[in-house]
Amino acid sequence: MKNILKLFTAFIVLSFGVSVLLIGCEKGGQDSSETTINKNASENGTDDLNCNCIVNPAATITPEEEEMLVYMREEEKLARDVYAKFYEKYDLAVFNNISTSEQRHMDRVLCLLMHYGIDDPASTEVGVFNNAELQELYNMLIDQGSASQNDALTVGATIEDVDIYDLEEYVAQTSNE
Repeated sequence: MKNILKLFTAFIVLSFGVSVLLIGCEKGGQDSSETTINKNASENGTDDLNCNCIVNPAATITPEEEEMLVYMREEEKLARDVYAKFYEKYDLAVFNNISTSEQRHMDRVLCLLMHYGIDDPASTEVGVFNNAELQELYNMLIDQGSASQNDALTVGATIEDVDIYDLEEYVAQTSNE
């Protein structure tokens, strides 16, 4: 039982860290003198997409940065979809809460994709990915986490570890804020 509690605590701490990293913009936290991405729901057809919080986007990005954003969009979708499936299966609030957080992360990346005129790679179907590696990873994670609630929590911690690692790698590969 102590191991489950330790795993769950690590899972929550990692999830919180990633959420803070990617959410970073709430109402009222924006300096009106800064340049922001101005998109609204009527322009992009997405309800509650708050692109005004993306501050000082670069005018252009490199092909490598574009690739990173495209990958990141589907990687965040993978996390959201896995957590949503585990919430359905195990009815643990933590899975629902983190799935909601992952949706916000997806939305922020979508804002950047829209700003740079990049097509959204994310399928609207749960568990469907255009990136073959992410599709394979999703299938594997669902299989692993379906064995037990403890396995699902382990999968969640793994997702957060991989997300943090990927973000750190992407930050190291670009000077673009």
